[in-house]
Amino acid sequence: MTAKTDRIEKQRVLQAPPARVWQAISQAPRFGCWFGVDFDGGFVAGNRITGRITPTQVDADVARLQETALGPAL
Repeated sequence: MTAKTDRIEKQRVLQAPPARVWQAISQAPRFGCWFGVDFDGGFVAGNRITGRITPTQVDADVARLQETALGPAL
């Protein structure tokens, strides 16, 4: 078997209804809230957007670690 080295894959079982998970990953503001990104637009097929890394809004402990890694706010 050939190893795939062009990606990182991880599986996670979420204790949430599929519709809620889809909303969280398909809408830029909700995705950004979870993963700590402030996007300059929405997710649109074929369009590019940029984003700024920000602390997550869903886990205070992770947010504190992200703030430390990001350095002081401007």
